[in-house]
Amino acid sequence: MSNQDYDNTNKGMLGKADKGDNPKRPDYKGQIDVDGVEYWLSGWIREARSGRNAGRKFISLNIQPKDKPKERSNWENDRAGQGQRGQERRQDTPEDGEDVPF
Repeated sequence: MSNQDYDNTNKGMLGKADKGDNPKRPDYKGQIDVDGVEYWLSGWIREARSGRNAGRKFISLNIQPKDKPKERSNWENDRAGQGQRGQERRQDTPEDGEDVPF
């Protein structure tokens, strides 16, 4: 049976990722198909810090559509002088004589 004959709808996989020397890289990477739409899947091993599950390990997941370019985080946008979703951030400043609204 070839891969073309197999239906991957609503299935996915995660495999151990090479973190290299960057501890922020995901521990696991893979892909998943949800209702015919393909996504990249990343997972990080975390440990609960509080509550009744304190000390227990879990996997935190992130998904990104395969056909969509990676969006910059809010932190990256702030550094680039842009607001969310890459739009120019407004530079509203009070005119001379206007009160600051706080």
